[in-house]
Amino acid sequence: MGTKVGMAAMAVVLAGLAWTVFKPTVVPNVTMTAAGESTTVDQVRGQKLKLVLALIHPTDPNSKTAVTMLKTQFATYEGRATFAGLMLADAAAAEAFEKDQDLPFTVYAMTPQQNPAEYNEPVKAVGGFRNRCFVGTVLVLDQSRRISVQVNGNELENLSSALSKL
Repeated sequence: MGTKVGMAAMAVVLAGLAWTVFKPTVVPNVTMTAAGESTTVDQVRGQKLKLVLALIHPTDPNSKTAVTMLKTQFATYEGRATFAGLMLADAAAAEAFEKDQDLPFTVYAMTPQQNPAEYNEPVKAVGGFRNRCFVGTVLVLDQSRRISVQVNGNELENLSSALSKL
């Protein structure tokens, strides 16, 4: 009897551990700015089922590679998902980056001065020991902001195949 109880307890602990490790990561519904207007992740996604979101830093080479690849894929997948960039910088830097890269989608800004509590939330939400999320990362979020696809900067050669699953 004691062995059965012990095994059942062990199964419950293992199930809880598995859920913790493998549960879908949810990106917070942070506030960001473009063209002087504030919006949230949910509002940017709009009525589409998916949001393709690039995490960008203006001087990061992986960020530039990611948005260049998204730019080439945009026409193919714009009917299936909303595309956007999220730059951890001020609005002027985000707008300049969008124009310099001639992007067909909006790059939104999050600044620590305007959003001190939210600034690191997207990175913290998808960071940690099982998911590493840095600038140059492309995320595909579902309607609940769960990450369904994550392509990190050093894996961008896989971006086209990841987007084909939209």
